[in-house]
Amino acid sequence: MKLGITGKHSFFTILAKSLSLDSSAVLSSDDKKHFWDKVAFYNFCQEIVAEKARKSPSPQIWKLSTEPFYEVLNELKPDLILVLGKRLSYNLPKIPDNIKYKVINHPSSGFSYARWIPQIKEALINSGAKLEHKL
Repeated sequence: MKLGITGKHSFFTILAKSLSLDSSAVLSSDDKKHFWDKVAFYNFCQEIVAEKARKSPSPQIWKLSTEPFYEVLNELKPDLILVLGKRLSYNLPKIPDNIKYKVINHPSSGFSYARWIPQIKEALINSGAKLEHKL
């Protein structure tokens, strides 16, 4: 996840800080690498949706994304899926009962650490995932 480690893209920084449960963290490249070595990032839609942000995928794109999603779940066997955005949550196929998931606002759309970090922490605890105090 090179962009999440060496880049200064706020999307990836918000994710790292939120999942580390510390919005005030100043993340070094080593911290970011440690974080991305422990999580998987996956774009549900496997095609470019549009050239501009905030465009919804077509029904066909949502449908074609289902099979690869299940393949990734079978391969990675995640403790928790963090679903980024309501639009995605409305279009996800059924997530197997043995996999916990949490829907949060997309980091680029009205994201609040104060609102989401406590809910992410609760979801991590409920999933049985190991919590670390440091990234």
